[in-house]
Amino acid sequence: ARKLLYIIIAVIRPLTLKEINIALTIEDYYRSYNDLKPDLNNKARFKALVRHLCGLFITIVD
Repeated sequence: ARKLLYIIIAVIRPLTLKEINIALTIEDYYRSYNDLKPDLNNKARFKALVRHLCGLFITIVD
């Protein structure tokens, strides 16, 4: 939850769920998006994860 809140506070514009998913998943050992892709959560699951981690601190619009 802390990493997610740091990312949201640091950005200039609102991020999409996909962008936040990538930002939370990415690590030093990934070399391309294709390496990262299998580890990403699907949209519905990630939306539920964000809601579970941060509750009402984050609003998901649309």
